[in-house]
Amino acid sequence: QIFRKFDGLAGDIERAQPPVDLWRKFIYCTSLSGSILGSVDHMKQEDFDKVVSPISVAHFSQYKLVDLLLKKLDGVGFQTCFPDELGGSSAQDLLLENKILMGHECSSIELTDDGILVGASFNNGGRMQERKLHCGLLLGADGARSKVRELAGISMKGERDLQQLVSVHFVSRDLGKYLSSERPGMLFFIFNPDAIGVLVAHDLEHGEFVLQVPFYPPQQMFEDFSAKVCEQIIVKLVGWEPADIQVLDIKPWAMHAEVAEKYVGCDNRVILVGDAAHRFPPAGGFGMNTGVQDAHNLAWKLCLLLNGIADPSIIQTYESERKPVATFNTELSLENFKAAMSIPATLGLDPTIANSE
Repeated sequence: QIFRKFDGLAGDIERAQPPVDLWRKFIYCTSLSGSILGSVDHMKQEDFDKVVSPISVAHFSQYKLVDLLLKKLDGVGFQTCFPDELGGSSAQDLLLENKILMGHECSSIELTDDGILVGASFNNGGRMQERKLHCGLLLGADGARSKVRELAGISMKGERDLQQLVSVHFVSRDLGKYLSSERPGMLFFIFNPDAIGVLVAHDLEHGEFVLQVPFYPPQQMFEDFSAKVCEQIIVKLVGWEPADIQVLDIKPWAMHAEVAEKYVGCDNRVILVGDAAHRFPPAGGFGMNTGVQDAHNLAWKLCLLLNGIADPSIIQTYESERKPVATFNTELSLENFKAAMSIPATLGLDPTIANSE
């Protein structure tokens, strides 16, 4: 609904997403080619008839969304810049208005009389360097492990380390083709004696997947999950060996259910947005949706503030309006996660027993 306002972005997503019939189901199975334990069609007819909203639900990979957003921003006068295009380690002589600096990470913040001096680190030919950028406001939209949040001294409150997982991004057109014809779906919950995991089918047509595998330190560590080990796990979960598995990326992550104690800090100069302000279990897809809504709420308020129409106190309404939504969505996604865990528990795979081990 929010993207609908942004130069036809909602329509672009709708046209670029996979056909709905390929992703509307959640499937529980012993392997992707084994017995089906059950399936859930999570779409209703009213979703297609646009009864509750003028726009339909969509299933779209984050990196594809980022590419689309960058193209839209380019169309309204923003310029994407990489470190080697900017040169030098100082930003004093650089005109950075309307620039999107890729490959930069906030490494330090220092309050000044009229704003914040931000240290932005970047890799310059294998050597880390830092630019100093001066700004009136700093928006921390830097994800669940937000450095801005840490530097601003804002803590998180809620439940930590609900589960440790390895996320494996891989492609296999063979597997995509098989699932398209035999059992199309978006989420596959797979339980067998050799391996368990949740497979997210991002695009069956192009064979693009993300596999989530739980692991249990200290018996298992992230370092144990090499590309070869991940390929072996994929084969066990598929039930046969696709010839064209290509592992693109392997990352660890911890599932939390937390909300920042405050959204605005450092004399109202630092503002947290999205995953930097809240971390949910992924059950229900609330994380990105809540983050997009945060950004929308904040954007028009900043516009009024910077144009001298509103008082600085308008920024406080961002926290008072968005934080309760994050708290509600944290509880809802936590409920969803616990409900989802009841299924492996029924099959004799109780995570609380694994944790106690």
